Amino acid sequence: MKQVRMQHLLLLALILAVTWRALHSGRQGGEGYQGPAVSLRRSRGWIRAGLLLALAVLAAAACPVIQTWRADAMARTFQNSTVPFRDPAPDKLRTARGLAPGNSAYWLWTAERLRMRPDEKDALLFPAEKPLPDPRLSLAAEGLRRNPTSWQTWREMAWSCFFRESASRKERTADLERALGYIRTAASLRPADNRLRMEKGVIALAAHAENASVASAGEWQKPFSEVIRQNPKMAGVIADLLVLHLGERGAGKLVEFLPEDTESRLGAAAVLLNLNHREAGMDLIRRGERGRDGQVDRLWQEFSQTGAWMDAKKSPEVRKIASLDPEHPGVLLAREEIVRAMQAIERRGETAAKWEDARVISSRIEAEMKAKKGDPVRQSYYLGILAAEQGDPARAVWWLNRTLNLNSQHFPAWIRLRDLLRVRTGTAAERVQLEMLEKKIDLYSMNGIVHDTWKWTGVRSGKPTWRAVFRVSQPVERAAVRFSGERGTVWSLDMDGKFLEVWKGPSWEGEVRPACLPGEHEFRLTAWDAEPPGDLRELPFRLEISWR
Repeated sequence: MKQVRMQHLLLLALILAVTWRALHSGRQGGEGYQGPAVSLRRSRGWIRAGLLLALAVLAAAACPVIQTWRADAMARTFQNSTVPFRDPAPDKLRTARGLAPGNSAYWLWTAERLRMRPDEKDALLFPAEKPLPDPRLSLAAEGLRRNPTSWQTWREMAWSCFFRESASRKERTADLERALGYIRTAASLRPADNRLRMEKGVIALAAHAENASVASAGEWQKPFSEVIRQNPKMAGVIADLLVLHLGERGAGKLVEFLPEDTESRLGAAAVLLNLNHREAGMDLIRRGERGRDGQVDRLWQEFSQTGAWMDAKKSPEVRKIASLDPEHPGVLLAREEIVRAMQAIERRGETAAKWEDARVISSRIEAEMKAKKGDPVRQSYYLGILAAEQGDPARAVWWLNRTLNLNSQHFPAWIRLRDLLRVRTGTAAERVQLEMLEKKIDLYSMNGIVHDTWKWTGVRSGKPTWRAVFRVSQPVERAAVRFSGERGTVWSLDMDGKFLEVWKGPSWEGEVRPACLPGEHEFRLTAWDAEPPGDLRELPFRLEISWR
């Protein structure tokens, strides 16, 4: 500040010195000729007067600029990346507002500071402002007089009304209606601002809860829905707000405006379960999980139509699909995880040709084998499946036998090889092999999951999880579930990443439809609102699943 003042004084001194020199410098000549000198003396008075007038105008114009500089040095409102910002002391903010009252930012800043730190009231306000009924609103109104298009000031007006201490219910309702009007104006000035949408929804929800006449359900549902579409992670925050203002009724209202997005529905469900609104939470889990496949298919179709020419790894649609379905074949192929992609295709009951040319996939797996990358057992197995799909059963049998040479207990290879040998007119050795395969498949095929099959697999997305691997020789369409566990806890069951059902403890019995093909599969059990078990050797539940 001292350096700025010194620069201003030096500049003013320089201007005065140059002006004085111009006024008092004359031509020195002899005594013979006086004509030009007399003319100069006659006009010198007018020149002096003109220069003095210009100097006065310059000084008058410089005063507001200097005042603005002084004010900004105390409380900076102009951006300067070379000087670190510091929150000014309240008395300096007040002084700066007095030096530059035309700067609307100072009025807004003071109103915000007064709302956030009411203990600084004496230092922030001038003596004439302290008796005002509500200095925050008065200061913000003064800021609007100087800049009516400031969305920040309209927003501050809204929150000042919202947090105002009302003397009666009628006044509280009036304050909420005013706050809603102000936040509407702020949001209209920045229609793409998701934060303002959220704040508009919060104020409208509070007004709706207080039965304010201007706040219908659509007043807060629409901005909340727009917020979630832009950022699905906000669904949990909004669920918490609805329960806070509307209680049980708010938990049930979520389904009315939540977009058909799995992430937002599951995020809201997790919050509702933690707040002990279990029925509404389980309903959102079912809706979110059952809509997952449709959402993934829409995203993949969008990518196939508009973004397939891009690098798939960088595509926003592919990244979104990966978050919704980590085992999506298209995503795995794009990431060059060929064997995992084939496993996902097999579990879906689809052919490789739906996703990519089978010959291309075969060549990519063989290249990995030559480079000695990956698991040769799984690579041989999927090369056998691809050979069968290309119409070469002999080659398929060769690859599957190689798989069993590497791992004689590979149950899915038994199933594939059995199916090939059944329709193949083979040698006597192959007929003997078929008979042996059928015996082993019948021996190792399972009719259900017993309670001690479940194994702890850790915490996934913040939720304790267990898994159980099973093998079937025939398709399984229906399965009976019998569960008993911790009281009140919500559990969900899926198979190979496909959602089956959700229920709450302490006990539940029902039927699920796994619709799994012959082969090896995996059930996964997730506890939604329980802490990880202390002793991993003991199961905190008893779950049995049976079919046939």
